[in-house]
Amino acid sequence: MNYYHISYSWLNLFPNKDMNGNLEPFESYYNRKKKCLSHIPEEVLIQWFHPLHNDSISLRNYAWISYEKEDIQFNLEEWSNEQIQRLNIISDGIDYYESLSSHNSFENLKKIVPFRNDDLNYWLKYGTWSVSPIILDCNSFPQKPNGVEIKGNYQLIEGHTRTGILNSFIKIKMNEGFTTLKETHKVWVMKNNSK
Repeated sequence: MNYYHISYSWLNLFPNKDMNGNLEPFESYYNRKKKCLSHIPEEVLIQWFHPLHNDSISLRNYAWISYEKEDIQFNLEEWSNEQIQRLNIISDGIDYYESLSSHNSFENLKKIVPFRNDDLNYWLKYGTWSVSPIILDCNSFPQKPNGVEIKGNYQLIEGHTRTGILNSFIKIKMNEGFTTLKETHKVWVMKNNSK
């Protein structure tokens, strides 16, 4: 059995479940939690805290952090392709990430990547993702519990599919002239204020 350091504020982020173990719908969760979690962007809640609150990777690496308003902040930043390519990827996600990053042909990528039509259309029209990935500023967390995998300057928390696809699109742009690909993309950066 795995034991994790879990902060009270992480427990406060948990969505309710019904008798069958199904998560409450996001709208219900957000309406119930938005007052106490007003400092956490809705986009972060919908893609990370709501669906992955009980995920072993999130529990092991991020549940120990205090998510109180005075302790944590999320900044929407514009990052270059090069900055995104330098992100640390945890060992549990590296194989998946590298497989998505390895394509240099658009036709090959379309066959393998789990695109929804609206996601693919957004990439083709705007040259970026429709939902910003979440990145951890590792340097703002100098003290970490044992067993936590946080290293490098910045670590990808959520968005392995999107950032892997971006890496392939960068290769495709070089090979096939994917002209709509942007040079910068919006990301959520999570920073510790309580040092």
